[in-house]
Amino acid sequence: MALATVNAGSTVASAKTAQTAPDKPVVGSKWFGYAVVQAFMHDIGRSHLRTEQILSSASNIILGNGFLPTRASWMLDFVTLAMLLVLIVLTLSIYVVRFKRNWRLHRNIQLATAVILTLALIAFEIDVRFITRWRELAQASPFYESGWVDRCLAIHLVFAIPTPLVWGVVIFMAMRRIKPDAQSQTDATDFRRFHRISGRIAAAFMFLTAITGWIFYYVAFVA
Repeated sequence: MALATVNAGSTVASAKTAQTAPDKPVVGSKWFGYAVVQAFMHDIGRSHLRTEQILSSASNIILGNGFLPTRASWMLDFVTLAMLLVLIVLTLSIYVVRFKRNWRLHRNIQLATAVILTLALIAFEIDVRFITRWRELAQASPFYESGWVDRCLAIHLVFAIPTPLVWGVVIFMAMRRIKPDAQSQTDATDFRRFHRISGRIAAAFMFLTAITGWIFYYVAFVA
């Protein structure tokens, strides 16, 4: 009787063991899956941190710490130097048409400069309006609290806003009326005089835009 009871107990214990034995691998697989998920999330966190570091470095380049030793941003430094190059090219364009009578080269230089300057102007406007907080960069200037930074900016905009319009009208009219292959005919028309006068006005606006822009740059980001 005792032996039967022992055998029965052993049979019940063996049955329980058989029922619970498959559960151990299931529990182990759950813990393994959890470890895999944790490791994956850790890698994502590290990648996100690296991404934030890259974006932070890029924003430092865009929002400040330009390549010139000033407080200006990269884009402001670029536009400041680009205006010097534009004036040099503009002077060369005037020289080749006035002294060399090379209308075709004059036209090509003007068109190329207009396209490049338009793209630079669009990039500059996007940077100033949506990316660079230029007032924060200019607050360290001794002229900021006195209002001279805003005054210099206002004077600059008086010339900077109409300059693309004047220049665009001059180029558009010249493209319609002046034919590079008919220089003698162009010289005989009254439009040559109009183009010469309007071109000088556009060049004057461009020079004043550059000069007032450099003054604003100095007052806001250098002084």
